[in-house]
Amino acid sequence: MKQRFWEWLRTGFLPEWARRQLCEENRELRRQLEASRQDVQRLEAYIQGMQTALRAFKRAGGKGGEER
Repeated sequence: MKQRFWEWLRTGFLPEWARRQLCEENRELRRQLEASRQDVQRLEAYIQGMQTALRAFKRAGGKGGEER
C-alpha cells in the first residue's frame, strides 16, 4: 500500500521538475549512505585490529609505560 502511494505521488501528482529533483536527491542520499557504510566498515576493521593488538599485548604480560 505504501509503495503504491509513493508511486502515485511521484508519477501522478508531482510536476516534472519536482520528480527530477526528487530523483536527484535520492541519488545523492544513496551515495552518502554508501559512503557512510564504507566508513563504518573501515572503522569496525580498525576497532577489531586494536582489540586484537590489545589482547596480544595483555597475553604477553605487557604493562604500559614501564621499562623492562
